[in-house]
Parts: sequence; structure tokens; C-alpha cells
Amino acid sequence: WNQFDRWRDAIRLAALQSLGQPALGLFLGIVIGERGYLDPDVRDQFMITGTVHLLSISGSHLGLVAMLSFVAIKRCLLWLPTSWLLGMSRRITPTRLAAAATLFPATAYACLAGAEVATVRSLVMVFIALLAKWLGCEQRMYHALAAAALAIVLHDPQVIYDISFQLSFLSVCAVGWRLVQSTGIQEEEDIKPSRLSRARQWGVEALAMSALVTVTTTPLVAFYFNQVSWLGLATNLAAVPLMGGVLVPMGLLAALSHGGMEGGGLPFAAAIQWSMDRFVAILTGLSRLPGSEWHVAAPSLPSLFVFYACLAALWSGSNRRCTVWIAGTALVLLVGWWMWSPRLLLDGDRFRITFLDVSQGDSAVLELPGGEVVLIDGGASYERFDMGRGVVAPYLWNRGIRTIDYVIATHPQLDHVGGLAYVLRHFIVRQFWGTGDVREEPFYQRLQEALTDRGLAEHIARQRRDVIALGLCRLAVLNPPQGTGFPQDRGGRGQEGHTLNNRSIVTSLTCGPHRVLFTADVEQDALIRMSREAESARADLVKVPHHGAGSSLQREWLERVNPQYAVISVGRHNAYGHPTPGVLQAYAERGISTLRTDRDGGIWVTGRCSAPGLQLHHTREQQAQRVPFPGCLWACERLNWERLIDRWRE
Repeated sequence: WNQFDRWRDAIRLAALQSLGQPALGLFLGIVIGERGYLDPDVRDQFMITGTVHLLSISGSHLGLVAMLSFVAIKRCLLWLPTSWLLGMSRRITPTRLAAAATLFPATAYACLAGAEVATVRSLVMVFIALLAKWLGCEQRMYHALAAAALAIVLHDPQVIYDISFQLSFLSVCAVGWRLVQSTGIQEEEDIKPSRLSRARQWGVEALAMSALVTVTTTPLVAFYFNQVSWLGLATNLAAVPLMGGVLVPMGLLAALSHGGMEGGGLPFAAAIQWSMDRFVAILTGLSRLPGSEWHVAAPSLPSLFVFYACLAALWSGSNRRCTVWIAGTALVLLVGWWMWSPRLLLDGDRFRITFLDVSQGDSAVLELPGGEVVLIDGGASYERFDMGRGVVAPYLWNRGIRTIDYVIATHPQLDHVGGLAYVLRHFIVRQFWGTGDVREEPFYQRLQEALTDRGLAEHIARQRRDVIALGLCRLAVLNPPQGTGFPQDRGGRGQEGHTLNNRSIVTSLTCGPHRVLFTADVEQDALIRMSREAESARADLVKVPHHGAGSSLQREWLERVNPQYAVISVGRHNAYGHPTPGVLQAYAERGISTLRTDRDGGIWVTGRCSAPGLQLHHTREQQAQRVPFPGCLWACERLNWERLIDRWRE
């Protein structure tokens, strides 16, 4: 195992010295299973074109190695002298010997790829296939598939919830069903087709197979990724053979030729760079086609069950016209509803405010009675995880939101605006508000590039100047004030953290009798000033300033605002010690009900402009709880089912 680690390190170092992006990220992903070097934008383009499965070492790559190894070993055995071959056949056939010998290169490739979960799962399926070859029952595809699934699930029952497990077995089931159908059709045909007919038949069969796999996996892809990759219907016809027949063999040949020796460049680096760059460029061009990127709300679990029930009815009742019409119509209507993903419950009176769980950061979504949407901050963006991509955007898509009226970047710090660049690129944004402060860090440059690409100009928000009416609601800026040392344009570079915090945009939302304050990261200086302003009236709910930091506790301001509820947006086990015990005690002494995203998950508040009272909910209350046995078996389990139904409704 240490030798494989050294080999991987040597290949990685050689690739880093010899290749540039995007070929570098693609090579390391398909040869040694390291996807961290792939640019996130390139990964998005693979996702849009429905070819993201090619970026990880899975069944297609491992199956290719196993197939080539099996064919090569068997051919070599058949070239042996006749006397040797006959003598060997008394004990073992060339097919069995090739199946046994193929275990070694397949296992070696899995180890070279880092033996990740998806790779080991594919290796188990290869082992089962080779065992079926050994036993001479390779035609029993579903038996082999069931045996592989059983072996994987017995090792780790939780794997059934894994997206790669579900997609892998669902895809192979669809492929198996199509192969069985096509085999039956071929057996019924007595006339040997011509070469032109065979080529045409192969093209039709490939298109049908791609369409079948795309349709079968579309609900799961939409459920997990909020996306319908309809381009995969065509792109996989060329991308899969090109990847499996050219790029993967070329990368493996370079890795084998390198031999794990320290130092030196990667063999065939120029050819690898050119071919992989061209491959990515083609997919990038396809991903920019109009309508290629289609995001949807995640389908509900009951609708998934209905979809696959209709699909099964189509497969099993293909000879019954009535069944085909009913199931086909239901499928078309269901997919049409998913593609539409409309916004619901817009009655002109109801509003909803959601504080997203973006770990140590801030992000709040305001859905107002007239359908207007305001996004305040977007969480952070890290090298391996972007809160805008992984949390904010999926939430908006699941709510049926594609247009945002106002995006407010409270202040240019990573934990507040890092995720906004992704949101700006993937949603229609009408106005962008900021403080006007300039940073030189990469996250701020990405934000500015996104604004430029979308043709948006930053509006610098100031107190009293920016008050907007949004239907029955009113959004007012309470901080920063005009003048008094605050820049009116893009000026102050290199601002210290506390200065940026005190310049944060603080907003007040008033909907009928309800008032909610969004305080960003303001500290005592800004809070003291606001406590003396007439706008600092009592609020029903407050987003606690600066994640509950001690520097943002100002008792005079808290006494004047005196909220009924408080929300702390904070990351679990954060390095800053937020929220501090003093802040929690100050809010508790006033009898303020406090919720925290690190313990309660996402928090949402609903209310009506025409009625008093707010309803608070959080993610933790919808999660199933352990049932104490035997004390509270049926009653507690019934509560779990109620939580599950509430989550489906939500």
C-alpha cells in the first residue's frame, strides 16, 4: 500500500510539473482519482452537459481496464503452443484463467486511484462479473447485479443513501433491461443484416441506451443537484467512447510509463495536454448553448415513487396500449411540472424569512407577499466548498426562485459575500447593494468579475437614502450613515476588520405589524449610534450582530430594540468562540427566545401582514429522533412520521 502511495505521489508531482489547467485537473481525476485539482467551473460544465460521471474513477474506467486486461490475457493464452494449451485445458480453461488473472490489474488500478468508496464499489461489481465468467453464467446479469448490491450493503448498510450507489445501480439496471430487450429482438431476426444496417442499428441502439439512462436517472439528478442535464442524451454518445477509448488509456499509459520514479516529467505530456484541453473546450462550448443549464426544484419523495412506478408500468406493460398511454401521460406531466418548478403560496399577504445554515457566515432570504425576493449575504466560499453553490442556490431553486430583486452584500468579508459570486452568475439579479469598500482578496475579485459579467453596477447603500417599498413591506437601511467618514464611492482600501464590521449594511424589514432587523457584523460603535436614532424602534426579531461576538453586545441598543426572538448565524465549533457566554446571558436575561444555526440548522420565520404573531421553525424539529425502547415506542415513532410528513410538505 505504501508503494501505491509513493506511485500516486510521483504521478501527481510529474503531472504538476508537466501539465496546465484544465488538463491537469482532468488527468489527476481520471488516473489517480484526485478531483481537488479540477476547477469548479469546469466541473459545472461537465454537470451541465451530463458528463460529470466521467470525472471520477468508477465503473466505466475500472470496467475498461478489466475488459482490456481480460481480452489481452485470453489472447495471449490462445497464442500458446497447442500442446501447452491442451495440457492446461485439462485443469483450467483459458477463459477461467483470464478471469482470475484480471483480478490483479483491476485491483491495482483501484489502489492507484486511492481506493475511494465509489471505486471499491465498482471493483466489487467487477469481481462479481469475473466470478460469473468463471462459473459460465455471465448471461445472468440481474443475479450478478443483486449479488454485488448485497455484498456492498452488507458491508455498509448506510450506502443505500449514497447518490453514487443509487445512480450506479439504477443506470446498470436500465442498461441491463435494454440489453435483454435487444437480445430478444435479435434472436427473433433470421436475416443477417448488412454492414450499413448494422451501423445504423448500432447508432439507434446507442441513442436509445443513452436516452434510457438519461430518463431513468433524471429524477435522482434533479433531487440531489437541482438540475436536468438533458444535454447528456447527445454528449455521452461521443464523450463516453472518447474518454474510455482515448483519454483514460492515454493517461494510464503515461502513468505506467512513468513507473513511479521520482523526478522527471510526465510521458506524452504534450499529447495529453492537447487532447484533454480540446475535450474540455468542446464540453465548455456545449454547456453555453441556450437553455443547456436548466435548474429545477428537487422533486418530492412521493413524486419520485410515482415516476418510477410509471416507468415500471411502461416496461412491464409495453404490450398494453392503455397502460402505455396512462403511464406515459403521467410521466410527461410529472417531468413538465419538475421542469416548470413554479413558486407556490403567493397570496399577497404571507411572507417568509429564512436564515440559512452556512456555517460561520451569514445568509438570509426574504420572500415577500408580492413575490419579491431579497438575498442578504451568501455565506463563504472555500477551496473545496462554496456556500453559494452548495447551500444558497439549491435553497432558492427548491423555492422556485429564479429572479432576485435585491442582493445585499452587507460588507466585503469572506464569510458574508464569498458565495454571492455563484448566485450572481446563476440567477437573474435586478439590483446589487454594497458598502463601496474595496478588497484585494480573491473572493472579492471573483465577486467583481461576476458583477461585470452580469452587467450589474454596485449601488452603495446609505442610511435614510435607501428606503424601498416592496408591496406591503418596507425595507430601510439603518447603517452605514451618510458622511461622517464613510466613503461615498469606492475608496478605502485595506480596511481593518472592525472598521468593515461597523460599516456593515444594517436593514430593517417592516411587514404590517412585524419588524425584523438584519444587523450583519456591526459592533458597539455602530450599535451605540443606531440606539440614538429614531429608527431603532422595537423589533419582533433580530439577527444577532456579528455571530454573537462579545464586541457586538451593546445593552442600550438591545434594551431599545427588545426583540421577542433572536437568531444567531454561527458555525459549530468555530475558532472565534461565537457566540460568547456574555451575549447568550444578555439575551436570556431579557427573556428573548434565541435560535442558533449551529444547533437548530436552517431557521425560517413566517407571518402575515394582516395578522399579528410570527411562526418560527427550524430544521432540527423536522429530523427524526431516537425512539426510547420500550418506554415510548409507538408515540415517539408516530412523532417521527409526523416530522417526515412535515418535511415533505415543506
